[in-house]
Amino acid sequence: AFVPMSPNARHVLVQLCITYVGLPVVAIATPDLSDLTLPFEIEYFFLNHALLLVFPMYWICSAKVSMLPLAKRGESVLGNFVKWYSMACAIFALFYFVFVTPVAVYSGLNLNYMLSPPPNPGNVISGESFRLMSIGCCGALFFIMRFGALVGESLATAVLLKVRVSAGKGKKM
Repeated sequence: AFVPMSPNARHVLVQLCITYVGLPVVAIATPDLSDLTLPFEIEYFFLNHALLLVFPMYWICSAKVSMLPLAKRGESVLGNFVKWYSMACAIFALFYFVFVTPVAVYSGLNLNYMLSPPPNPGNVISGESFRLMSIGCCGALFFIMRFGALVGESLATAVLLKVRVSAGKGKKM
């Protein structure tokens, strides 16, 4: 309710955010704080990434948006999953490789690690082809996060339905 947008726009935004929710998890788990020098910059980093996790979870947990297919569209769960996963990956690639990379090359700034890889445990993502490795890792991470959110919502929906049915039977006796 704090962001004035239509239900369709909110649905699209949350579908994309759920797919990307693994990125703030990685940032919190392996933070690169080497260039954060201003007062409260480190605190802001962690607060910002924590809120990037909370925002989509709020919309899903409050049942204002669902990861499951909309009933009126008659779409399968698999079809809905593939559609949103593909769209999220395409938008991510478009943004980073069409906009961010040219700006990083032009400015000489390593925006979101587009010019050189981030420091990571064991230097798993490094070398000349670090962008290709990053694409593979991001694609896998997006798949895992979207699948986990879908399974979590499906289980929660099933449990709530079972609780409501058993509560309804208890009242009739």
